[in-house]
Amino acid sequence: MRAELQAELQQLASDLPRDCLPQFLGEIEVIRTMAFARIAAPAIERTNDELLDVNEASQRMCVSKDWLYRNSAKLPFTRRIGEGQRLLRFSLSGLNEYLRKQR
Repeated sequence: MRAELQAELQQLASDLPRDCLPQFLGEIEVIRTMAFARIAAPAIERTNDELLDVNEASQRMCVSKDWLYRNSAKLPFTRRIGEGQRLLRFSLSGLNEYLRKQR
């Protein structure tokens, strides 16, 4: 981390009114969590992968949307995103790799 940024954060921690410190710590925690997520998933960050919706993935695979929904948990290129992990998407690079292996 750049020394200037670290010094600025330390100065903020010293100078902020006591009642602002919980929010300050919360914001630092968000940044810390984002950094840990990047460490835990470095392969995702390195690719410029495209996420396909069910319509696009079913067309590329020549299967029905119903089949994709039923089998999504078994497919290695399925990604669940959003609040509560409810939004179903499919990694294009993962789907292409899967199709290559099926041939």
